[in-house]
Amino acid sequence: MKTRKTASILLAALILAAALAPTAGAAYAPVSGGQVTFDQVLILPEGSTVPNLSFSYSIAPGTGIAPRIGMVAVFAGDDPAVSCSPTITPTVTFSSSSTFTDGSDTWAVVQGGKKAAVGTVTVDFTGVGFSKPGVYRWIVTEASTAASGTHYDTQTTSAGSVRRQRVLDVYVTQDDEGRLQTPEYLLHEIVDAPANYDPEDGSTPVAAGDKSYGFVAEFDGKFDLILTERVTGNQGSLDKYFQYEITITNLVANGEYRIEWVEEAEAKDPFKSDATSYPSETMKAANASDDNSDAAGQQWKASADGGLSKTVYLKHGQQLTVRGLPDGTNYTITVNREDYGVQTVKTPVGQEPIEGSDVTVEHSTGMHEDHQVDYILNKGIAIPTGVALSVLPGLALVMAAVFGLVWLRRKNREE
Repeated sequence: MKTRKTASILLAALILAAALAPTAGAAYAPVSGGQVTFDQVLILPEGSTVPNLSFSYSIAPGTGIAPRIGMVAVFAGDDPAVSCSPTITPTVTFSSSSTFTDGSDTWAVVQGGKKAAVGTVTVDFTGVGFSKPGVYRWIVTEASTAASGTHYDTQTTSAGSVRRQRVLDVYVTQDDEGRLQTPEYLLHEIVDAPANYDPEDGSTPVAAGDKSYGFVAEFDGKFDLILTERVTGNQGSLDKYFQYEITITNLVANGEYRIEWVEEAEAKDPFKSDATSYPSETMKAANASDDNSDAAGQQWKASADGGLSKTVYLKHGQQLTVRGLPDGTNYTITVNREDYGVQTVKTPVGQEPIEGSDVTVEHSTGMHEDHQVDYILNKGIAIPTGVALSVLPGLALVMAAVFGLVWLRRKNREE
């Protein structure tokens, strides 16, 4: 919150305002509100790309609370003393171009290995008039839309776990001359908290720990999909490029994911060897495909339904990594092996490798860890290591003839 005073001071002023209230029939000159802001925080792993995520908000009048001894009344936001309704920033959107903060000046939620992007939500009271002192209450709610891999700010209620709400109290006080002053604001988390004031110690039921700077969500985009290729066999070509079709689903709608290559310069500018079936221009356009040239590095962007399909080309020893995939991601990878044999090894990190011999590797039960998929492409022929049996009879006759000639020549010399 950018504009805020200590709640106890404001409540004390309201107690005083009640004592100094004008006599019956007198009226205050209405005062208009201003603007108040709070944060939408998105926490994500240090090495991941910020997904395209949007958070939406609504604001509605809260419930009034009747006064009691030592308690100032809380008025609903639609009280007759309030003219018009406030407006709120409808949506805050994060993307790969979002900036980061450590949050040290406002909140302490970022732990080791994580970073935070922060957006600003504005509630505008400039068109709202207040005609008497009091505490006026509104409820700010984050919309219930969901995105894969995103853990939203929730709270536990009698109805179960629900999207967390924030209480926005507007404090309207008067000065010593009975004039209403520009309102102050307090954002907190206690929906039924009264504006209580204890003259003994100036305490209020809104403790420091209940005051809020906004909403916090965490994106669990910490998983990587790694694709490698290895060529084996005495006829295998180490400079031959193979074509791979990659389909990834259950991503964040319109989310962007960073792509990394081993030997990036070579991978993005592949050379067509005699053994390669694809033009260099085709392979280069595919491997260097970048869906957001304004962001650092290479990005692949998911569609509105959370899927993406790409074609890439790899040769022996190359490796492609898709970073920052959300929990629950599925994928399918297919190689055009041409006249090579194929062996595959899928290794979810921390689990036993899964070996296969199909050109397609599919994972449809959701990623919950990094996955590495290794394609081993083999081409070879058997080299004879002995003498074929079919040539032995002829070879024996030749050897016999040679032996006979040598024997005759020696005999002639002896005679």
